[in-house]
Amino acid sequence: MKWYTASILMRSFSSEELEAPYEENIVLLRTDNEANARERAVYLGRQAEHEYRSISGGDITVRFDTVLTVYEIPDDEIGPDTEVFSRDLRGSEVQSLKTPFKE
Repeated sequence: MKWYTASILMRSFSSEELEAPYEENIVLLRTDNEANARERAVYLGRQAEHEYRSISGGDITVRFDTVLTVYEIPDDEIGPDTEVFSRDLRGSEVQSLKTPFKE
């Protein structure tokens, strides 16, 4: 068995304008291979779908969009200080990550 991380993209739909209609979830998986890790991530994304009412009264529907990435973690043991996710970023991606949402 190997360790993997998977990046699951969820999308929110609403009658209201949403500042951040996407959410990226990174999950830790333990499975035999990358294909099984991806399959498990799809399952988890679909299980995470839900609906709720916002503070302002609008209905929000959260749906699974896709599995963005699956990475194998090269370490056999997971513990403190284990790197579980890293990626290269373009300058525009960094700028987006550094821009806070409006409060």
